[in-house]
Amino acid sequence: MSANFDSLLTPLKIGDLTIKNRVTMASLTRNRAEDSYPTELMKEYYVQRASAGLITTEGTLITRQGLEWPHAPGIWDDKHVEKWKDIVDAVHEAGTKIFSQLWHVGRIAHPDMPQQKLAGTPVYGPSAIKARGGKFRLLPGVPGYVTPTAIDDPRKIIAQFKEAAINAKKAGFDGVELIANGGYIVAEFLDSTANQRTDEWGGSKENRVRFLIETLKVMQEVFGRNVGLKISPTGGYNDVGMPLEETLDSFSYYLSEVDKLGLAYIILMRYTPSLDLVIDGSLRGIKHDVLEAYRPFIKNTPLFLNGHVSPEEGAELVKAGKIDGITIGFGWITHPDLVKRLEHGKPLDNVLETKLLYTGVGDDWSRGYTDYPAAIGDITIKNRITMAALTRSRSDDTYPTDIMKEYYLQRADAGLIVSEGVLITRQGTEWPRAPGIWDEKHVEGWKKITDAVHEAGGRIYAQLWHVGRAAHPDMPQQKLAGIPVYAPSAISARGGKFRSLPGTPGYVTPTAIDDPRKLIALFERAAVNAKKAGFDGVELHGANGYLVHQFLDSTSNNRTDEWGGSKENRARFALETLKVLQKVFGKNVAVKASPAGGYNDMGMPLEETLDTYRYYFAELDKLGLAYINLTRYTPILDATFDGVPRAIQHDVLGSYRPFIKNTPLFLNGGVLPEEGSQLVSSGQVDGISIGFNFITHPDLVRRVEHGKALTNTPDISHLQTDDNERPENWAKGYTDYPILIGDVTIKNRITMAAMTRSRSDNTYPTDLMKEFYVQRADAGLLVSEGILISRQGTMWPRAPGIWDDRHVEGWKNITDAVHRAGGVIYAQLWHVGRLAHPDMLQQKLAGTPVYAPSAVAARGGIFRSLPGTPGYVTPTEINNPEKVIAEFRLAAINAKKAGFDGVELQAGNGYLVHQFLDNTSNHRTDRWGGSKENRARFAFEILRVLQETFGQNVAIKVTPTGGYNDMGMPLEETLDTYKYFFSELDNLGLAYINLIRYTAGVLDPVIDGVHRGIKHDVIETYRSFIRKTPLILNGGILPAEGAELVSSGQIDGIGIGFNFVSHPDLVKRVEHGKALDNVLDFQHLHTSEGDNNQGNWVKGYTDYPTATY
Repeated sequence: MSANFDSLLTPLKIGDLTIKNRVTMASLTRNRAEDSYPTELMKEYYVQRASAGLITTEGTLITRQGLEWPHAPGIWDDKHVEKWKDIVDAVHEAGTKIFSQLWHVGRIAHPDMPQQKLAGTPVYGPSAIKARGGKFRLLPGVPGYVTPTAIDDPRKIIAQFKEAAINAKKAGFDGVELIANGGYIVAEFLDSTANQRTDEWGGSKENRVRFLIETLKVMQEVFGRNVGLKISPTGGYNDVGMPLEETLDSFSYYLSEVDKLGLAYIILMRYTPSLDLVIDGSLRGIKHDVLEAYRPFIKNTPLFLNGHVSPEEGAELVKAGKIDGITIGFGWITHPDLVKRLEHGKPLDNVLETKLLYTGVGDDWSRGYTDYPAAIGDITIKNRITMAALTRSRSDDTYPTDIMKEYYLQRADAGLIVSEGVLITRQGTEWPRAPGIWDEKHVEGWKKITDAVHEAGGRIYAQLWHVGRAAHPDMPQQKLAGIPVYAPSAISARGGKFRSLPGTPGYVTPTAIDDPRKLIALFERAAVNAKKAGFDGVELHGANGYLVHQFLDSTSNNRTDEWGGSKENRARFALETLKVLQKVFGKNVAVKASPAGGYNDMGMPLEETLDTYRYYFAELDKLGLAYINLTRYTPILDATFDGVPRAIQHDVLGSYRPFIKNTPLFLNGGVLPEEGSQLVSSGQVDGISIGFNFITHPDLVRRVEHGKALTNTPDISHLQTDDNERPENWAKGYTDYPILIGDVTIKNRITMAAMTRSRSDNTYPTDLMKEFYVQRADAGLLVSEGILISRQGTMWPRAPGIWDDRHVEGWKNITDAVHRAGGVIYAQLWHVGRLAHPDMLQQKLAGTPVYAPSAVAARGGIFRSLPGTPGYVTPTEINNPEKVIAEFRLAAINAKKAGFDGVELQAGNGYLVHQFLDNTSNHRTDRWGGSKENRARFAFEILRVLQETFGQNVAIKVTPTGGYNDMGMPLEETLDTYKYFFSELDNLGLAYINLIRYTAGVLDPVIDGVHRGIKHDVIETYRSFIRKTPLILNGGILPAEGAELVSSGQIDGIGIGFNFVSHPDLVKRVEHGKALDNVLDFQHLHTSEGDNNQGNWVKGYTDYPTATY
């Protein structure tokens, strides 16, 4: 327990209950109920926070009538009771108490809210006085608040509160809390500005408090003393607040009356600027020191303070006797392990995702809700999926290699990476090419890896390793060490053949270690080196039959000194080693344990196993470790001797969890994300550790985030290397596993970029186009040339379209062929906007003007596709962008019918979406122009409708540097716009973002003697804003450069254009190290409008030669 927070971490009696600490979780609307019924996700949310002394639920509606949030939960019927009971039971099982906050918003409701409509009653308030200064934020058009109907008989509402309390009791809640703050119905009765009644419920302070007192009393009829109250004298929020003198007089009386009721507690909410309003130029809240003003009137009731109270301040106030505990809101949202952090002195450093407070991303309500990271050691990990240590044997004479750096970087989305076992000395290895950490060259090699992982936003621990008796004297490193194979005792491991040596000789009888402290000193030296190498912490390998495990197990340790015999002595080696590691890494030290044994001839009889490990975990739990990695029984790691499995199979989680109370617990051993999510949700573990599936899925976390399957198969034959394997082949089964784009696995990271080729027949796809795409189906992803969403908005003759059934049929012929060839293909949806020309054939057929965001012509161009190359025209401003968005929706529907795997929105190269983004082409003053938020709206709305059809299989192409087609804002504005744009895109769950870097030449025209493009490093500038979405880089990238950028974690893949045009076998050439030596036929890149002979279209299209293999 941290001394700083001792006063908060002691129990407290409230009502008839004792809560385990004085840090309670405030009610906060989170808006994740389904049609007012609690969900499984809500259960996970509350269970995650069960270290709180008391959880108070979000406001729970007592009736359909009286709500302001569409997904707020209710408690007015039996189905609500059933759903809440599921949550309450889970919270109780996780060891804490939970109160239901009963809620009616009064005049803040709106008649157009769905539940309010179903209620069929007016919006009620104490008086017919409308709340000022607000807009009803969750309805289209954000209408203002309405004038409520005055409640005729308040007793009817009080009866609803009582019925809600009865239901809360049935649901198993420990108590109920009445919300009397926030400008909701109880606060409205208390406030003379909202309550101008002249009957017994209004007028004097004695009458205004009557509703509050009577409601509390009926709740006490159900729950006895287990009733709480939340109240805010300062007002502000939702237009409540009386003049200061009246406030002091009223609330002093209110609280003195409440104090007579014998409540469980009172939460006093102090003034909070973020909850205040400005009305008529003045702040609405009545700012004053609520603790000083009202503490004298609260003498008999436990008092909690709420309103941005930090734990440090709260601890001092509790210690001084000014309050009995604190109530925290946002801090609990962002830190599900808040109390554990206080107990272990870890910072509250997670940042609130405000925009996800009341909703997730699309259908994923978990975002900003149950996905906040936990702390381990003194760092915060971004998720609860750790990558387990797994020997991969890719070091060069024990020194880390560049391919190892690539491997770890690919997996930097893990909450924590644990390195493969790292040898602390030459003596004690069983694998060739296992890496070490005993000299400065090792430090230097590992530093390159840790720096790269950190730059990619990851955390990495080194797993420190000595194999003990599992070594062999003929291993190269063992020979160099020039010392015997050591172990706790001279007992050889049975049943194995030493797999890494020719002839697989059996294990040898080891030499008993004379002084275990010498080995402990080697672990300490390794930790010092790991610290120099930049590791965030270390994990002691105490499992799988290696040295630490051998000391623990009485079948491999028959010593009679202080290091053997009793369980206390056998545990000594591990405990003393962990202590010296903590001298170097402080709290950032962990341990891995496998009580079930089996592997490498380990395992004691069950009774002794249970006795030993219960003691061991209880002792580990006292050390303040970063985490314990508990490996459960895994059949693949068992061995059979004399026809009997060696392992002691038992439920390790059920057996040992009760002894691990203070340390984060990770479960390992064939745990899939689905099971892990349930175990974390139920509070049984704090996270999971995944091995093989992280090997085969470098994008594992991203797959889990987006509900995508783990479908890759492990390449067991290349799990480790052997002495004969050449380094150039080490990538196989190591860094070559495919990643997901959307919900499709792409076989490599080379995409074929969209390139206009002009081979359609009057906008309809042709068989020649099918041949072109099939030739290139080895690409990880094919992106079609730009496909017109309508006749209106084209600049190329023979560009293909997708607006009618014949287009669908033509494209279906192509996508089917690509799929048969093993390819994946996206349609790039395209509208050129102001770059169209009224004399283009399709534009003439459309019979509409050239449209654009504003009537601003593109400069500097000649319309190359028409005879005489006329200049661009001044476009007509689009009067209703929603109509164009609807055309994109129809195009997506047709693309789906046509069999495309996804769609890419063309938002670059100066075309329509780009024109909306750029303020040099968008001069609008409505919601579609002006600010960066408004200029980006068109793109976001299109992506939203595309996702209605294609879900996660929607991507976007963006060119921040502009140039082409007269685009580009000044650098400062470019940076401001695109940093915002990418950060918002990154939250949409897109398949990928295709980022085009600056490209000189035709893509950066000179206008008025000046290059039009805004040249800057797009990767360096924007990569930090794209963390959740696969990033594809495009723009003159050759495979060699792309490989380096992918290896370094800067991008996830590359997009290639011209080189894919000229090399249909590009991927095969890259695989076989063949040059890209075909010359691009620029003359035939597009067809001319006058060339109607399709026989000529082959040239420069499907006639490029392939290499000889």
